[in-house]
Amino acid sequence: MHVVRQSILFVTLLQLTCLSSAGFADEILSLEDVVAPKSWSDYVNATNTLGSWVGEGKTQAMWEGVPAGLEYSLIQTRKLAEDGTRIQIRHRMETVDGKVISSGGGDLAWDDQTGKIVFTGSGFDTGKPYFGTAVLVGLDPSNRRELWKHTETSRGKTAEYHMEIATDGGNQFIERWQKVGEDDEWTLELSRQNPLADITRLYDISGTWNRMSAGGGQVVVTARLTLDGRALMVDEAVKKDDGSLEPRSGYVMSWDPLTKNVVIRGLNRQGFTWNAQMVSLTVDGDVVTMVSSFSGASDQGGTVRGTMTRVLNGDTLTQKVTDVVFSNRRDVPPWVGVEMKFSRVTE
Repeated sequence: MHVVRQSILFVTLLQLTCLSSAGFADEILSLEDVVAPKSWSDYVNATNTLGSWVGEGKTQAMWEGVPAGLEYSLIQTRKLAEDGTRIQIRHRMETVDGKVISSGGGDLAWDDQTGKIVFTGSGFDTGKPYFGTAVLVGLDPSNRRELWKHTETSRGKTAEYHMEIATDGGNQFIERWQKVGEDDEWTLELSRQNPLADITRLYDISGTWNRMSAGGGQVVVTARLTLDGRALMVDEAVKKDDGSLEPRSGYVMSWDPLTKNVVIRGLNRQGFTWNAQMVSLTVDGDVVTMVSSFSGASDQGGTVRGTMTRVLNGDTLTQKVTDVVFSNRRDVPPWVGVEMKFSRVTE
């Protein structure tokens, strides 16, 4: 298959002219639009495809080993090897009930003999092996597009394809494929994988929350997703007598690709800072519970560590700090172990 396969047939200008005038053939880059990179470094600096990408769709009659009409989910990864000389590409496509349609991968690298970017890969389509090779025809860096040529052998048959990659330079990735001599095309629309989105779909605290403090003041918390859903920004303020809000603290929740976990980093107006990592996220009906462990330090160097438990139940959010250990205090502050309840503000 190949979403992840940077595989393609070399399309001459004459062949491009002779292709059907419909759809994909009209839009694909011509040889006049692209420039071949002069080095591996040129390509790595120009490509916008590194990362993990996910998508869904329905298969089409494009690949010898992939039946048309299957609803699928896809994950594709493109990672620069540690030595920096290769891009490792992997993919896995499954049906909605978890059956593997296609899996495999390979390496993309600079070929000294031809002076071109090449890819060699293999895998399995519906349980049978395939093998493919690819050559980069050229780049259109100004429009973040790549033109590739591909030859693939599967089930004893060899076919040639042309493919174009287009990205927005951020989180959207499109591959458009067409078998030589045929009019049909297969366009795959992928998005950069965002593990935090899987968390915030369950633990959705976006909006404004209120609670009354022990002293009778109103505490206002606002939470919003930003950076294409890759960060949850939370600000806490106290409402003053004149109705204005005085900021008190804030934190950002994001995904850490190194620890592969949700992390939280916060700061208050007295200079206290803290870091936290999610320990667990559990769902029981409408109740979502997030437990995190945290550690922090004051501006004077005193440290603290403990556990924060947040429970979301519809328009009610409660949080409680437990298991607290201070480096320089023996007493227990009054807020330790106390459940604080917030109500979502609804219009």
